[in-house]
Amino acid sequence: MKISKLVTRQKCLVLALIIALQLINVPIVKANSSDSFCRSVVAISSKISSDIQHQQLSELDSIKAGQSKLDNRRITANSKRLEHFDKLDKKYFETEQAEHLSQYKQVVQGAITARRLAVDKARAEFISSANLLIIAHRDEIVQSEQILLTSLATITKTAQDNCGSGMDPMQVKSVFKSSLGRAKLDLINAVQTQPSNKQKLNLLITIRKQSIDEALAEFKVTAFDAKQKFLDATSQQ
Repeated sequence: MKISKLVTRQKCLVLALIIALQLINVPIVKANSSDSFCRSVVAISSKISSDIQHQQLSELDSIKAGQSKLDNRRITANSKRLEHFDKLDKKYFETEQAEHLSQYKQVVQGAITARRLAVDKARAEFISSANLLIIAHRDEIVQSEQILLTSLATITKTAQDNCGSGMDPMQVKSVFKSSLGRAKLDLINAVQTQPSNKQKLNLLITIRKQSIDEALAEFKVTAFDAKQKFLDATSQQ
């Protein structure tokens, strides 16, 4: 699973960009319709608010895909191993040979089971720890979203009050846009001061890899020794 699939602080920057993009869509006030902005300010604000709240947080989506691929690989490996064992059964069918073969198959199957349990344990621990980081970071993002929405509500209320006081709609629009711009900058500055999860995630990935590598290495040694013992035993008969 790539780190890019996890929730990162770039999510908050996306929220800031939403504000920047929406500023472009604020309708231009025409001379013959000077109150058009005042009539549309609530709709503009609602659109921005909707865009912010509908942003989806990236979860560990690739975990499910990765587990599915792993399950499929195991199914294929099981099938190939059974085919291999069937061929050995046909070749080593005599009593003593069959006994050695049975012992060999038991050792290999036990080693495979142990390897898979170790791999599953490493994956489960990684997912659990990574999810904790994601949840913590998601809370930071939700907090940033709420601050942004609160600022948006205040900015909108100010624009409505200015419209009601008879302020020039062009000036109302200018204040509205500049206030949104400041809200965007405040959010970006807040995001940039948040610690990155990348280092912690890299550590989790390293620990997972080491655990899986150890399990694979142990399996290879066990399987190789079992095969050599089986070949040595059957070659003497």
